Amino acid sequence: RSENEVLQPFNFRSAPAAATAFNPAFDVTPAHLITAIVTERGIIREVSHKTVVSVVAHGT
Repeated sequence: RSENEVLQPFNFRSAPAAATAFNPAFDVTPAHLITAIVTERGIIREVSHKTVVSVVAHGT
C-alpha cells in the first residue's frame, strides 16, 4: 500500500520530507476468533475495551 497513508494522512504531511514508510496490507481478524492478546505488559485473556486499556495504561 502507499506510504502516503502513513506519512501524509488526510493530505497533511506529518513526517519529515526525507522520511519513508513501509505500509503492508493486512487482514482483520474477526473478534469472535480472538481469545487473548499478548503484549509486553501481559496477556489479556478477557478481551474488552476495559481490560485492554487497563493493561496498556497500567500493566498487569
